[in-house]
Amino acid sequence: MNRLSFPFAVILCLTLFSPIVAFGDAALNAPAQAALAAAIVDAKTRYENAKADRFAFSTRVETGDEDNPLIEFSFDPQRPADAQYILLHPSEEENAKARKKMLKQRQKDLQKKAEKGEDVIPDRDLVIKGPEKLLNNSAHFEREEDQAFVFSFQPAPGSFDFGGDDGEDHEKKDEVKKNKGGNVFAFHLKGEMFISKDEQRLTGVRFYAPKSFKPMAVAKIKHFEIMMDIAPAWPDGPLVTTHQTVEVRGKALFKKFEQLTTVSNFGFEKR
Repeated sequence: MNRLSFPFAVILCLTLFSPIVAFGDAALNAPAQAALAAAIVDAKTRYENAKADRFAFSTRVETGDEDNPLIEFSFDPQRPADAQYILLHPSEEENAKARKKMLKQRQKDLQKKAEKGEDVIPDRDLVIKGPEKLLNNSAHFEREEDQAFVFSFQPAPGSFDFGGDDGEDHEKKDEVKKNKGGNVFAFHLKGEMFISKDEQRLTGVRFYAPKSFKPMAVAKIKHFEIMMDIAPAWPDGPLVTTHQTVEVRGKALFKKFEQLTTVSNFGFEKR
């Protein structure tokens, strides 16, 4: 997902990198294992073939926030650097105050990245390049569901992105390892990967907490789930996240909270 300042739950989403898939008992689940292997090859091939491609797209975020329930923007790498993002909602008429705040925050984010020497490539950040890395040597065939093979896996500490930049960032990886707080969520989560039976292609990933947990002393998460839909940006294009739903319920500082956020990426156009 592109690197914007979205609500808490969305920011959690998705840097997990591990080199090998554990295929389980291939003799018992041969069709499922074959589909998984083919899906991994498909994702890698699409990524390699589109490595130099740039594309325009739009993103729609429904936050569930009464004050500002909808955020929508478009991105086009062909526009001038200071105009590649266009904030569509909220408009001045809808919520001038929220619009001003978002634009200001966006500018701060860009400035921080520039100071750190980080490239801002929102379209490439949506591309999935290695689904086998997400499986963390723990893939296990679970079931068939809606014309898909479903594999379970155990996310590794610091894991929540298998798209992202092409380059290695060792400094960031070391920081993740040292940051125990950042590992709390991965420790309590399970994962599922969905592979279409007919196309033998990666179609979705789910992160969820099988039971409640406390990420910190003053907070308790009773329900946590992230569901990602994945599809080609165009027929022979790279795989990208097209839709994401994040649902969190719990209690913090003795107050209940509930958050449902959906993010849709659409209108992909090769540039």
